[in-house]
Amino acid sequence: MAVSEVHVVKATAEKFEEYKKIFEGSTLLRHYGQNIYEWMEAGLASGEAYIAEDRNGEAVGFMWMQLESMYAEQPYLALLGVRTDYRYHGVGQMLIEYFINTYEALGYERGLIAVNDFNPRARALYEAMGFHKITQYPEAISPSNNVYLLMRKTRKFNSNV
Repeated sequence: MAVSEVHVVKATAEKFEEYKKIFEGSTLLRHYGQNIYEWMEAGLASGEAYIAEDRNGEAVGFMWMQLESMYAEQPYLALLGVRTDYRYHGVGQMLIEYFINTYEALGYERGLIAVNDFNPRARALYEAMGFHKITQYPEAISPSNNVYLLMRKTRKFNSNV
C-alpha cells in the first residue's frame, strides 16, 4: 500500500462502478449522498476526472479538477476522494500535487479548493499544501454548514505570500 506504488491516470467512464467504491464510508458520501456520484459522472463526462491507481490497476483515489471553473475561470479541485484502505497514506496529497503541477504547467496564477467545516482533516491537508482561506459562505445544500474557499498561488507568483 506504499504511495510509491500509486500513480495518477485519466479516469474512464467505463470504470465508474469501480470508482464509486472510492467514496464508500467517506464524510462526503454521508453528507452529500447520491450527489457525489452525479458529480463524479460530470467530471468523467467533461474529461477532467483522474484517478490514483495502485500497481494492480485498482482505483484508490478520484479527483475532478476543473481548469476553467466558475471561480473566475481559475483551476478548481471540484471533488477529491481516497478509498478507505488508502486514506492517510499520501494518496490525497499525491492527487493534490498532480492538480497543482497541472495548473502551474499551464500557466495559471492560482488554484482553488472548497472544503466544508465538517471536513477539518481535508482542510488541514490543503492548508499544509499551501492553500489559504480567501472566503467562506453557507453551503447551498445545508446552510448550517460553512464552505471555505481556499486559494494557492503558483510558485511563480508565490514570492509575496
